[in-house]
Formats: sequence, C-alpha cells, structure tokens
Amino acid sequence: MEIQNFNRRCASALIHISMATTRINYLGEMYILSYNPENQKTMRYWDAQPCVFVIEEFRDGFLGINLHYYPINMRKPLFNALMKISKSIAGKQRLDPKIINQSTYRLCKPCIKKYKYDRIKDMRFIGDTKWYSTAMESKNPEVMPLFIKKNEKVVWAESRKKLLEDR
Repeated sequence: MEIQNFNRRCASALIHISMATTRINYLGEMYILSYNPENQKTMRYWDAQPCVFVIEEFRDGFLGINLHYYPINMRKPLFNALMKISKSIAGKQRLDPKIINQSTYRLCKPCIKKYKYDRIKDMRFIGDTKWYSTAMESKNPEVMPLFIKKNEKVVWAESRKKLLEDR
C-alpha cells in the first residue's frame, strides 16, 4: 500500500515540461533534467540526470545546484539547509538565491553547474520538495544520479575533496 501511495505522489510531484518551450519558470525552483552536454568528449564525467535548484538564468541556459554531486548522507543535509532558506510561493517551495549565505554557498560549491537549454532532452519540474526528500531517502531511480564516464563513488569522492579544499 505504501509503495502505491508513493507512486501516486511521484506522478503528481513531477511535472513534465514541453521541450518546445524549455525555460525555467522561476529562480529557486527544482528540476530533474535529461542532459547531454556539448563538450562531453573533454569532460571527465557528467550527470546525465541532474536534479538542480536553479540559482541564476542566462540567455542560453542556467546555473544550478545539482544535488547529485553528493552522496545521500551529504545530499540530505544540503537539501535541508537549502529548504531553510527557501520560501513558499503559491504553495510551492522555492529557494531564494539572493539569500544564500557564505557557509551555504561553500556547501553548494562542488554542486554548482551550468546547463544549456539546447542540451536538455527532457525537463521535469519538482513541484513538491517533500516528495523529493522522500524519494531521495528511498533511492527512487527517478531522483538518483546517472553519472557518465565515472561511477558515483569517484564523483562523490572528488566533491568531498573540493569541499574540504575550500575550508
């Protein structure tokens, strides 16, 4: 019964966005992407299924905090820290990028990545951040990383190293 309820919540929590009009709605919203970077031949690795909070928009894309660059035991505290500086707008939690303080930024730094609109194959808005928190803990495949060229343990070790270097 719990699995059926979770799957029902899953369907209503992810809102598919038409690729013909791929744009973010608001800064601070959370999205799951299907992503194919243009410079992948020179990249050591990338996440083909990033889960990002959008913190800055550009003409051709956006900057986002990709939670997948941390293992779950680090991702959950980062997610919770970001939720503390989020606000509810029209019943949806949105991160307010203007109030990311120095300590929160330091935690986010290894996860900040740029995404180009023309390289996004699919984009789903996460309208319910509580659903994401539950999905992350249950290791739902829809919210788990899909790293290309390196396995997640290598990526997470490098993220931890970057975090420690910035102390």
